[in-house]
This record gives sequence, structure tokens and C-alpha cells, in this order.
Amino acid sequence: MYGMMEINVDPALKHLEKIAKEENVKLTLTHYVARALALTFREHPQINSIVRWGKLYRRRDVDIFLHVAMDTTGEDLSGIVIKELDKKSLKVVAQEMNSRVKDLKAHGDPAFNNIKKTIRFIPSFILRYALDLIGFVLYSLNLWSPALNVNRDPFGSAMVTNIGSLGADFAFTPIPYYSRVPFILSIGAVKDGPWVNPETRSIEIAKLCKLGVTFDHRIIDGVHAANMSKTFKRFMEHPELL
Repeated sequence: MYGMMEINVDPALKHLEKIAKEENVKLTLTHYVARALALTFREHPQINSIVRWGKLYRRRDVDIFLHVAMDTTGEDLSGIVIKELDKKSLKVVAQEMNSRVKDLKAHGDPAFNNIKKTIRFIPSFILRYALDLIGFVLYSLNLWSPALNVNRDPFGSAMVTNIGSLGADFAFTPIPYYSRVPFILSIGAVKDGPWVNPETRSIEIAKLCKLGVTFDHRIIDGVHAANMSKTFKRFMEHPELL
């Protein structure tokens, strides 16, 4: 299933600017959105689940996967998982992500490099079956071994990708079938646009951002999506709650 939300990110950007000056840390909208999403998952624990053998199993923690563009072209993508992101402040999230992204770009992703080396020797016509096998072992059987050449639970509860950093205004991002992640959110480019102030009911110019969501309907139905969107919007528009 797919959904779109346009958010006035003026409050979020001002909050990020304030913390950046006070704490001397680099903050971006990606940090803010990831934190708001993690808190939303915490308030709605029923969506923090995975499908295993046709049944829903609830996760203990809220871990968020963040896509990382390894170069300016965006052709080489990797990512990191921030564990228990709902329990970490914006400052801590930014410090952890900035440090790990810097290390990732300097030295590469060992797990991803291992996967690429393994895939190189797998014929393309059986690649999907190999990925299905890895997903079956990791998620259906809930087992892990270094022999799989992947990290334990490598994708977490949900994914966030900032397509705006690549110049895109809006997109629905497909969920990688082998990840078993039920939810992926894409952040579009921030642009000036007309916005109706709900208090004065007057039209203003604000910083607007379109968010695209793709989710697994087996886990998140219409009621869950509606309640979740209200919670997420509340966090986005009220930085003091973060």
C-alpha cells in the first residue's frame, strides 16, 4: 500500500538549527524524521511486527534503517541501522549516524562488501533464490550465522531514505522483498510553498516537504495507517515532543 503526506517542516528545521548551535552537532531533516518515525512506532507497537509463518510477531525494539548514498551520483547505496532509536535523543542519533556514515564512506561497508563478493559468484538466474534462502533463515527460522555473510537483523523495523538529497521532490520507494521490512518512508526535497495556517486560516509561505510511504498491508491496515499518520504528524509539527 502507498500513502503521501505533505508536511510544513519549518518548526522541525528551526528546532534542528537551535540544537545544532547549542550542542555543536550537525543535524539534518533525516535525523528528525527518523526520530519522529521511531517514536510513532513506539506509540503504536502493533505495527512494529514481522510476518513469520503467516503470523505476526512483535519486535522488542524499534530499530530504523537509514539509506546512505556512498557517492554524489547516488548509484552506490548502502545503509546503517540505528538500534533502539526511539530511546535516543536527536543529538545522540545525529552523532551516531554522522560518525558511522563518515566511517562507511571512508572504509566501506564490510558486510555489504562481503555480500557483493558472494553475489559475484552466483549466476543471475538463481540470485533471487539465494536471497530468498537468506531471508528464510534470518526471518522465518529466526536464525543467524556468520556464514550468511550478513549482519544480524540487517534492516530493522522500518527504513528511511532521503531522496530529496538527490534532488527528487517525491517518490514511492519499493520495499526490498528480502528485507521483510513492513514500512519504508522517503523524504522529498524541501521547497517553499503555500501553506494554510490552521490557527489563522490564512495562506502563508512555508518550507514544505512531501513524504512518500510504502507499507505492508498484512501488518498495517487502514485504521493503523490513519492513527499512525496522526501521531507522526504531531511529532513533526511539535519539536518539543522529541
